[in-house]
Amino acid sequence: MRTPTSTLNATRAQLSELIAAIDRRLPQVQRSGEEVIANAAVRLRMEAEKRIAELDQEIADRKS
Repeated sequence: MRTPTSTLNATRAQLSELIAAIDRRLPQVQRSGEEVIANAAVRLRMEAEKRIAELDQEIADRKS
């Protein structure tokens, strides 16, 4: 059975994997709409980083 903290850690790990995948993606300048895709990736990365910070705080609060 998963504990709430292990669920938070799993979510954090998935968000970290998402960020890594975004960072690996190379822009496809020959594609139409690439600028929109790149901008969406930047926004998604920022949201994931924000959520990771929130999860880190929640995990720290549960440990204390």
